[in-house]
Amino acid sequence: MLAIRRWSIKTKLMILSVVAVGAALAVACAGVMLIEVRAARIAKGKALRSQVEMLAFNSTGALSFKDAHAARQLLASLKVEPTVRFAILYDDSGRALAAYPPKLDPLPPPPPAADDLCEFAKSGDIEIVQGVVDRKERLGTLYLRASTDDLRSQLAEKAKVVAIVLVLALSGSVLLVAWMQRGISGPIRRLVQAASRITALGDYSIRVERQSEDELGALCAEFNCMLDRVETSDNALKKARDELEDRVVERTRELRESESRLRVILDRMPTGVLLIDARDHTIVDANPVACEMIGAAEEQVVGSFCHRFICPAERGKCPVTDLGNEVDNAERVLLKADGEQMPILKTVVPVTIDDRDLLLEVFVDISERKRAENEILRAKEAAEAANVAKSRFLANMSHEIRTPLNAIIGFADLLCKSGDRCEAAEREDYVNTIHASGRHLLSLINDILDLSKIEADRLEVELVPCSPHALIGEIVSVLRVKALEKNLTLDFHWRGEVPEAIRTDPARLRQLLMNLVGNAIKFTPAGKVEIVAELEKGGSDPRLAVRVIDTGVGIAADKFEGIFNPFVQADSSVTRQFGGTGLGLTISRRIARALGGDIGVSSIVGRGSEFTVTIATGPLDGVHMLDTPAAESMRNENEFESDQLPALDGARILVVEDGDTNRKLIRLVLERAGAEIKMAQNGQIGVEMALKNRFDLILMDMQMPVMDGYTAASRLRQEGVTTPIIALTAHAMKGDEKKCLEAGCSDYVAKPIDADLLVCKVAETLVETNWKGSCRSTDHPKTEAGLSAAASSAGGETMFSARGETSPGGMLFSTLPTEDPDFREIVEEFIERLHGQIAAMQRAFDAEDLQELACLAHWIKGAGGTAGFPAFTQPAKRLEALVKDQQCDEIEAAIGELLQLSKRIALSPANAVSCSFGG
Repeated sequence: MLAIRRWSIKTKLMILSVVAVGAALAVACAGVMLIEVRAARIAKGKALRSQVEMLAFNSTGALSFKDAHAARQLLASLKVEPTVRFAILYDDSGRALAAYPPKLDPLPPPPPAADDLCEFAKSGDIEIVQGVVDRKERLGTLYLRASTDDLRSQLAEKAKVVAIVLVLALSGSVLLVAWMQRGISGPIRRLVQAASRITALGDYSIRVERQSEDELGALCAEFNCMLDRVETSDNALKKARDELEDRVVERTRELRESESRLRVILDRMPTGVLLIDARDHTIVDANPVACEMIGAAEEQVVGSFCHRFICPAERGKCPVTDLGNEVDNAERVLLKADGEQMPILKTVVPVTIDDRDLLLEVFVDISERKRAENEILRAKEAAEAANVAKSRFLANMSHEIRTPLNAIIGFADLLCKSGDRCEAAEREDYVNTIHASGRHLLSLINDILDLSKIEADRLEVELVPCSPHALIGEIVSVLRVKALEKNLTLDFHWRGEVPEAIRTDPARLRQLLMNLVGNAIKFTPAGKVEIVAELEKGGSDPRLAVRVIDTGVGIAADKFEGIFNPFVQADSSVTRQFGGTGLGLTISRRIARALGGDIGVSSIVGRGSEFTVTIATGPLDGVHMLDTPAAESMRNENEFESDQLPALDGARILVVEDGDTNRKLIRLVLERAGAEIKMAQNGQIGVEMALKNRFDLILMDMQMPVMDGYTAASRLRQEGVTTPIIALTAHAMKGDEKKCLEAGCSDYVAKPIDADLLVCKVAETLVETNWKGSCRSTDHPKTEAGLSAAASSAGGETMFSARGETSPGGMLFSTLPTEDPDFREIVEEFIERLHGQIAAMQRAFDAEDLQELACLAHWIKGAGGTAGFPAFTQPAKRLEALVKDQQCDEIEAAIGELLQLSKRIALSPANAVSCSFGG
């Protein structure tokens, strides 16, 4: 259809005429041909039907006598008719009597029994069936089929004639139409040409000549009239356009000047500026600062939806267009092109420009302000947290420090005021309490100093080769006494092979493991503590894992992280029952991390805990791997060695110390070890004495008037003195040790003085300097457990078993051989002290000081058996368990039981009355 629209009117008229004439001629020719075909078919049928009827009439005799030969001769007459395909004569039984041609094979099937017929078959042939009747009796049937090829030939010749006639008629009609269409298409073509010229030239003065009075002539006249009006309007339009162009040029110049000023202002503004369509919220314009802040080119920003960049979460909630606010001034988020968010402060106002409703949006980056606000907020929170931590620290430290201080001051006052009136056992109890409280206070101060150093990032580690097995074995040896005091089993073993040496800081590792194992013993009322060490070979980063497993009180799962915070324990009742600052695990974790590892914990409340320490071992290439060592044998050997103190027979030692009490203590300790002591009150006197006399060793206090220990040690080294100098310092930090060594000291001992450690350190230093004296071990054990061991070795089981525990009168006697003065002194000291301990138990119970009560019960439990009074062991053990479980209703009865036992005690049967008390 589109192609027909592009055809010219001439072409359309020609095609219309040819189609119309051709259709008419075609219909006429088709009618003629149909008539000819029908007539030829009728004529053909009649001729064949006549011939068949004649053959049927002549075949009655042959059928009557079944004469096949005569029948064949009769059908042979069909030779004269070439269109006959075949003919068959059937008798009355339907059997073929004769056929034409004679050798027809196979015979076609007989026609259906029906009346005579003559019809054209679907194949185009003529089929004729004619019955053979004689005197109204049907003798048979003649069936004939003939082709219609002759008809088709005749019709083809006639069709050629008709086609020639059709072509000639169409040719004539085309010539006639071509001549007649000029009168129609000519005026129309002239109109088109005139319109084309007017369009091309813009000349509305062109006119079309009218050549007829018909509709086309009227069309030309109306076309000319239309041109007249268009020409008039065009002249007026040209005049108006000229005037408008002048005004537009002027207005454009003004707008350009205004837009130039506005663009300069927008481009120079240090803030982002956007113009947004108020209807669909698309960005109409953006200044360079806005594009820079968004992080996209202007062509990418302009045309975008404003919520794509500004206020991505405010879609549908625009304060101006959706909520009706006149001005929006608020903090929002700018979503940059790369997805980053930028905090901004924006102001939005509605404006109208060129009758278009717009939103003018101005925004600035407030990232720095937000960052400053966040820093201020974090600083405020940190200050508040620091204030809270400070308050908590002061509260904890006030409580923790006051507890040992109260004991020290209180018992010191008792000794000052009534020391000469107290019994020896009571005075000893006071002194032991002051000593234990002083050690506890020292532990608190050391923990605080360690933590402050760690918090200041001043924790230093020194990686040196050391034996992990020896180090852990040493810790087990030291802490086994505490475990035995609580009737706990302390086991240590390795899993797998053991490195002969690793690179780590042995002092810090020792401190870490002492904390963990000490905690396990402290929080385990009964059962055992197990230490399991294992080497984890994780490729190029091998680690040493040490697991400390106990059967203690356990820790709730939600407390696992909290227990590693400073001054935090799993439960406030833990502090009341077991004591402590809550600093140990904090320091331990930070030490573990400084050593390249960490601490983990798993626990079940009431069933125990497992702390796992991992540290880096350093490269193990070339390190000899040992089979699992006999940890138990090493531990026993260490214990045996730690139970004996060395003697310092003949050692000349100079003690430079400004404190009178410290001088007396050091002199007493070293003289009892066999040393010869000289004293100096300050560094200057010490230097003069050291330069004038020969000493085997010098003990130098580092903080003294006149001349301090650092200066004195340096002076001696400058004067060529090579005598070993052991520094005495109240500071036990790594930096102080380094300072002492740099001043010329050989080693150092921390204050307050540990008598056993001092003797061992002096002996060790003397041996290292090839001192010619003797550092043999003394025969006197250090602990009460050693007294029991000495007693056992001296007396033997046979002697002890010969003595009964109770007399017939119900008195309790010691199982030790009291006829021996040494053993008798042990029993006498126990009996003298027992009275004060029982009284102290009652006072602690009245004051609800369960911790003190547990300590007293524990002393009786161990000391009673050591002094040969095993009857006290089980009652004291039961009292200790009751105190730990805080079963106050049964504690008083247990104390009463111990009191009754104490009333029955006696030194020996000979003086049972005089030595018993309480009755």
